[in-house]
Amino acid sequence: MTVAFQNNLGVQIQSESDGNILESEEFLSAEGTINVPLGATEAGDLIVRDLSTIPHILVCGFTGTGKTAFVKTLISVILTNQSPLDVKMVIYDTKRVDYSQCCDKL
Repeated sequence: MTVAFQNNLGVQIQSESDGNILESEEFLSAEGTINVPLGATEAGDLIVRDLSTIPHILVCGFTGTGKTAFVKTLISVILTNQSPLDVKMVIYDTKRVDYSQCCDKL
């Protein structure tokens, strides 16, 4: 799905997966420093992008559609495939609910 009149890509995240995306050929063969699976096309082709080439990601949707699960998956993929010394991350959780287990308690 494309976003009209914008230089953006809209990706519809499916609730069910046909297998482990992190073990897929598309993910393992992707070139880049911080590869993350972003979803799949309507034809079922996996979309993998190098996060270091994407300056911003806007995740939006209705309540209960998996936004938090998607972002937590991105965090998990990054921390699984990168050295902790190479990762710097800012998480801003306005409700202080969704990412409380990811952040130090102040």
